[in-house]
Amino acid sequence: MDKMKGMRIVHINLSGSNGGAAIAAYRLHCEMRKNGLDSKMLVAFQGIRSRQEGVYQFSIRKKLHHKVNVMISQLLYPASKIIGTYSFAFNGCDLSKENDIREADFIYLHWINMGMLSIYDVERILKLGRPVFWFMHDMWPLTGGCHYAFDCTKYLEKCIDCPLLHRKRDMLFCKFQFEEKYRIFSKYSNLKVIAPSTWLFHLASTSLLFKNKQLIHIPNLCDINIFKPMEKGWAKRLFNLSESKKLILFGAATGGMKNIYKGWKYLQKAILYLSASSYEAVIFGEYNKTVEKQLPIKCNFIGKLYDEYSLSVLYNAADVFVTPSLADNFPNTILESLSCGTPVVAFNVGGIPDLIMHKSNGYLARYKDCEDLKKGIEWCVSQYSIQEVCRSSIIKKYSPGLIIEKHKKLMYGKI
Repeated sequence: MDKMKGMRIVHINLSGSNGGAAIAAYRLHCEMRKNGLDSKMLVAFQGIRSRQEGVYQFSIRKKLHHKVNVMISQLLYPASKIIGTYSFAFNGCDLSKENDIREADFIYLHWINMGMLSIYDVERILKLGRPVFWFMHDMWPLTGGCHYAFDCTKYLEKCIDCPLLHRKRDMLFCKFQFEEKYRIFSKYSNLKVIAPSTWLFHLASTSLLFKNKQLIHIPNLCDINIFKPMEKGWAKRLFNLSESKKLILFGAATGGMKNIYKGWKYLQKAILYLSASSYEAVIFGEYNKTVEKQLPIKCNFIGKLYDEYSLSVLYNAADVFVTPSLADNFPNTILESLSCGTPVVAFNVGGIPDLIMHKSNGYLARYKDCEDLKKGIEWCVSQYSIQEVCRSSIIKKYSPGLIIEKHKKLMYGKI
């Protein structure tokens, strides 16, 4: 511990609070600071939290540079317009001359797409010679450009004729980006890779880009003192929700509904199979007319919650949390819900089985099976003593103290 106190750590992520990767990176940064480590976070924009401890934004000049990068990318590469589906990283911001980067003992790369870092900017950071830990929040670091490859395995050797792309020019960019990643990554022994899920760890270990790199499995974390069980009736009353109906919590942002990974249509069909008189929906985000029209049950739109305490109360108000993602790594939302004692229903895909134990703390539905998703909701709401099972499943494996110890061992070189 004493040796680590003088060590300087920098986390690089596009945002300080917007998106799953930002939340995971920020929580890791905060937990490191709580444990006496000198951690900083460098972001292109801070997002909702305007004054986060130890988080530093781009300078005005770099912000303008970043905005230009985004416009160029969306103009040249239409496939990258839906954030988190496909990214080309040929233009970015050089951070290698930033004092916080040059003086760091350990550098964590998180989600660096959308014009933040190009693959050449990553190389400039690697050239500094510091240990660089690439914390993968999706598959992008090991593919030619997609953030989730689904059934495609071309990243195992080379990304050619990508099934997600339709223009020949984009396919050539994909092939070239993969080749450039291989050329750059293979040169630097100081590049190490962290995967939060066993699923992504396995993919990285078999991929051409990372199979010869040091790979470490370290999960995401959440504050178990904030996300904790509360009296359900009190939580429901606080949000003015029904105490007589079973409440299904999920997210239905407009962008998420259009995103091919989110699986909205499967949840919609699953709810159609349920008894409309027994359930109500509780929905993250603002009012969405499309969602309300498509569901046969009452929809309670909560609006945006800007603090984790309110979010914790909402998880406690719900009887079940459902996330129908068709591809996911290690979802913060599942971690949060289970930590609050609320069971989760999701498809058996990606890193989700790391968190959900089938018919123990939740239900793993068969992939794209709406009927089984519906059965999962019914099973979860019928388990009246499941709260402690959900909570203990997180405490045993994902307590922040356990996670930080793994990062310390990594930096000590003991992993």
